[in-house]
Amino acid sequence: MRRPGLLTAGALLLLLAALAWRSVVDIDVGIHLAGGRWIVEHRAVPTLDPFTWSIPDHPYVAYHWLFQVGLYACERVAGVTGMAALRLGLLLATGLLLLATVRTRATSAAASAAIGLAALLASEWRFTLRPELVSLVLAAASLWVLERRARSHWIYLLPVIQVVWANTHVHAIGLGILACYVLEDVVRARSLRTRLVGVALVSALAALVNPYGLTGAAAPLTLAARFSASDAFAGHIAELVSPLTIIPDPMQPFTTSAALFAYRALFAFGLLAIALLLRARHLADAALVVVFGALSALAVRNVALFAVVTMPALARALDLLLASLAAPLRGKLAAALLYGSCVLALLQIPRVVSGTFYAGDRRPDRFAAELCADCLSLETADWLARAAPAGPLLNNLVLGSTLIWRAPAQRVFVDGRNEVSGEAFYRESLRALDPAHFEEARARWGFETVALAHRGVARAARLTAHLVRDPAWRLVHVDGAGVVFARSAGPNAALPAAVLPAPVGTDERERLFAQIQVDAGTLASLRRWLWSREAPPGALHGLGNFLARIDLFEAAERPLLAAATQSPGFYEPHLDLGLLYQRAQLRRLALASYRRALALAPDHPDLAALNEALAARNQNGQLVDSVPPSTSMTLPVTQDDADDAR
Repeated sequence: MRRPGLLTAGALLLLLAALAWRSVVDIDVGIHLAGGRWIVEHRAVPTLDPFTWSIPDHPYVAYHWLFQVGLYACERVAGVTGMAALRLGLLLATGLLLLATVRTRATSAAASAAIGLAALLASEWRFTLRPELVSLVLAAASLWVLERRARSHWIYLLPVIQVVWANTHVHAIGLGILACYVLEDVVRARSLRTRLVGVALVSALAALVNPYGLTGAAAPLTLAARFSASDAFAGHIAELVSPLTIIPDPMQPFTTSAALFAYRALFAFGLLAIALLLRARHLADAALVVVFGALSALAVRNVALFAVVTMPALARALDLLLASLAAPLRGKLAAALLYGSCVLALLQIPRVVSGTFYAGDRRPDRFAAELCADCLSLETADWLARAAPAGPLLNNLVLGSTLIWRAPAQRVFVDGRNEVSGEAFYRESLRALDPAHFEEARARWGFETVALAHRGVARAARLTAHLVRDPAWRLVHVDGAGVVFARSAGPNAALPAAVLPAPVGTDERERLFAQIQVDAGTLASLRRWLWSREAPPGALHGLGNFLARIDLFEAAERPLLAAATQSPGFYEPHLDLGLLYQRAQLRRLALASYRRALALAPDHPDLAALNEALAARNQNGQLVDSVPPSTSMTLPVTQDDADDAR
């Protein structure tokens, strides 16, 4: 690889490292840390659910137990830095193995760089602390080994890889990769008696080497049902939506991102690549694109796997396409791909480090080894751990996943382990959160406390609005990500009421409002795109937005003013203040807030109705009724509430 190729490879690896070193935002991390802790403490894997009080008789097959123990060990040794280092190590290993694979194939630097950058951008959204990170590195390792199958003994590592896979994630991924290469070898040899066929059979049997035996090997295969439209989880969890059917929506971060564009570009090229690879008799590569392309089309959660597994195949196909061009054009296009990929990769690095790469899509990720307190509802979980309310607890899925980690003594009603809860109970848990059925559920389950993660969860806001008006329940805690109620006449009646933000007086309101400085010029927008440490609205905005959604307007004003002061370059807190002031009949402040929001995002589809409403103002300067009425529009929707956004 010549110097430009080495430079581009280095730029891609630097970008990969920058994207890998990020804050912990995924709620599933609580599940895996709690699982790892339980396994270490009991020196065994669980067989029945140890975390819920509602379904303790449900079987629990922790087929990713090895990942859970490894993650827990990293957290115990080095805290969140240890977890961040684990992610960084796994992803860098994946990148280096893919680089080694394309070099073994003698793929051109131009094709490797272009496809590598697209694969990196397409997959980074899934760089979460989940077992699939292990699948990515094992998939890359399998490709590296299989490329050397004809001339080395590395092939005998495949059963070992499969054993690790069977104890960390979905081992069927490895078998699928193996099957594609077996197909090519069998067709070329015109016989089933090849060395790879024998290794593949041993690898399939190796999946039985796990604490649960056949049950553990079969458990991940049940995930296939999640891709059915009739599946309860598929209807409510955003990551199970097909990336090909997603309509751009500013409230859903992934829908407008470079990641979705890069994936669709890869998928589209994959359709052409299949023909190119088949014509060149690269059957394994073509099969990989078909199989993993189909999987990626089923659900967003499979996009990273598609990007990693097919990257060498798509790079080879791009080389085949370039080879079909005339020499002068081929050289110019290859140079453009190589240098363009290098420049684009280098340009993204400062954006990732400063946070603008994530902030543009309103994602909570940061270039830091830290926990995202709002994403994980840490303040609410820690409050419950301290308060230790008595009696059965009703919680939603998002909060339950953090609670089993942060408040181990507090059994939960439901958490994110869908394979444990099952479809029937999951539907029942959603029904319990419906105000129309809440009393029926309480009569059955005897809830004494209700704790909900509310960050972008419309269902939580509806139940909270119901409980706030019900004298049988008391608000005992609220923050920017969670809320807790206790039954007034129950065993938790002594818990003190939640302290709400103090109302803002007239003079203070004018002073605080005047302190908000908004820079909406072209240079400011460019700076916020390339390098800006201004964080998107966080806990204060979440608190104010939520309080407004449940009609506690006086309490909502102070945190919204603080959010607009801290994050003046984001339209959301200004829009929410406008909505708040419009409802309070403070029309001058409402108009000023709306204008700030429009100055920051004049073309944002969410503000189209607002723009039309302001244009239609009457001569007295009063606002017309067509201004959007709901403050919930400015918060992204979380995974367990995706149906409410549809």
